[in-house]
Amino acid sequence: MAAALVFASIAGLSVFYGMTVNAVVLLLAVFGLLTAASLLGSHRLAQGMAEAPWASALAVAAVVLLGLNYQLSLSKDSSFAASWSLALIPLSFIVARALGVWGWRVCAGLGLLVLAYAAASLWSYFRQGVRPALPLADLNNYCTLLYMVLLPGTYAYLVRAWRSDGLAWWWHLVAHLAVGLIVTVVFATQSRVGTLVVATGLIIFVGLSLVRSVRKWPALSLLGMAALLYVGINAIQAGGGRFDAQDIGEGAQLRAALNMSALDIYREHPVVGAGINLFPVLYRMHRNPVDQETAGLSPHNDYLQLLAEGGPLMCLVLLGFALGVGVRFLQLTFSSDGEGPDASYGILLALGATLAHAAINFVLMTSVLACLLGLGAALIPWQNVSEVASSTIAARLRFAVVGGLCWGWLAFAYLALDVFSLGVYEAQAGIPFASQLRADPERTLAYSRFVQTVNADRGVPVLAEAAYYQARLDEKPESEYLRGLTVATYRRARQVDPYNPAVLLQMHSLLLTHPELVSGLPEGERPFDLLLAAISLDPILLPAYDRLISALESQGRGELAYQVVKQQLGPWLVWLATQNPLGAERVLIYLQAWAAREQDAAYATTLKALEERLRKLEFRPRQLWFQGK
Repeated sequence: MAAALVFASIAGLSVFYGMTVNAVVLLLAVFGLLTAASLLGSHRLAQGMAEAPWASALAVAAVVLLGLNYQLSLSKDSSFAASWSLALIPLSFIVARALGVWGWRVCAGLGLLVLAYAAASLWSYFRQGVRPALPLADLNNYCTLLYMVLLPGTYAYLVRAWRSDGLAWWWHLVAHLAVGLIVTVVFATQSRVGTLVVATGLIIFVGLSLVRSVRKWPALSLLGMAALLYVGINAIQAGGGRFDAQDIGEGAQLRAALNMSALDIYREHPVVGAGINLFPVLYRMHRNPVDQETAGLSPHNDYLQLLAEGGPLMCLVLLGFALGVGVRFLQLTFSSDGEGPDASYGILLALGATLAHAAINFVLMTSVLACLLGLGAALIPWQNVSEVASSTIAARLRFAVVGGLCWGWLAFAYLALDVFSLGVYEAQAGIPFASQLRADPERTLAYSRFVQTVNADRGVPVLAEAAYYQARLDEKPESEYLRGLTVATYRRARQVDPYNPAVLLQMHSLLLTHPELVSGLPEGERPFDLLLAAISLDPILLPAYDRLISALESQGRGELAYQVVKQQLGPWLVWLATQNPLGAERVLIYLQAWAAREQDAAYATTLKALEERLRKLEFRPRQLWFQGK
């Protein structure tokens, strides 16, 4: 039962696309893992941890540091769910350690699932010309998922082929077909890292077979098949050069800019970091103009992101994990066993490739990959611990494990509250009873007050309460009590979550509707100040620019509005076009009209070149599984 829950949880996370899309998937996955842990019981959990004490110590340190980091985060609204996503690594590790041999069966089941995904991807690729990525939202993450299954599965087949005298021919055929299927899809993603990982892994397997007293042809045939598939896929794909020097150089320049921004954020918060998942929030204020095309969700380096968001201690935990994987991999590679290492060697290779990939892309924040990292780490024989020593350690750990389970269920309750709030405030689909509550303003107010009572760290319920008071003030504009209450509640919402520009825009709407409030407000809360503050948090926040332009033009200061848009938004038009193509076109037309009116020939020329660049951008709407239009 526990193994089935672990399998279902990890499989479900393959279609988790973020808290703003389908948060209930993360909630169900966490519920499944915690239920599995509870079913296994404190004795099994403690025994599994005691048999790998150093790895378990890292897992516990990660959980504790995530909890501390959340308490110190600059925006707890942004950090909580993302902290849960990272906590899936140690949680999966601890649960899978207790599963014993069933952990390998879960791994095998996930391998079959990924084979099914690969078959669906290959069908779409040849039938419709769709570049493989689904069910994951990012093709590099999908490629990582593929090779995390490919490398252990391939090595498990090779071990069996090396050590068995009478392996049936159909075993070899099935293995070659399965490997060929995943390798083809990896190559079809056009991921440079994926291609290098597959090639390196197969070369390592060939090397092992050449230096040891085992059959040579299974590994050599797999490498030859992969080479033929690579040539074939390149022949099919138009434009080919995935290893084009110019493309690699531009990518390196972009990553350097992202990495420098991450370091800038770390320098501002050098002890405990800014808070998990704060990079996307703060990066908007640190963004380098070189980066015009990424969403800015990650610096494409998980180590630097953890350093900036979690501080040096959390980064050291990840580095310790990577170092442990590397040391164990080298130990098994150069072991004296003539037949080669056991099946865990393939998992070590997959973990090492994934942790290396994390240095140039985002991996850890993808929940399904986080779970696979924890599951894979649990299947590694990290160290030899005597039965007496492990029993002693387990006995000491049991009470701590019970406390950890209670803490986990408490944190789950808060996650459930956050998920239900998304249904209430953002009308996210699939969350029961949220729509009925949302339809009644009085119930919504009562719920907002309840959420603030049990969790005072959430800014959205405070904003919802302020919006309710604003609606009441619209009905009774003469009420001094409602005026003061509404302004005070907006101030509280801004204090709880100072990085949410929606608070500033909503408060600006209040002042537009009730201009009599402006005279009693201090500097920093006047309408123009609120718009500038919102723009400082989000340089491409179009509603703020629209209101700013309208306000300045109504005062006969259209030239000032043009200068603000030119200086603040003009440099980011390409970035805006990747997020909002229609909005970028509207801003471009506005700037061109004013440049012509002001006879700003130099800027008009710049805008003309920019217009040509925007036309070449290819906007592709995000495709997700199980999501309605």
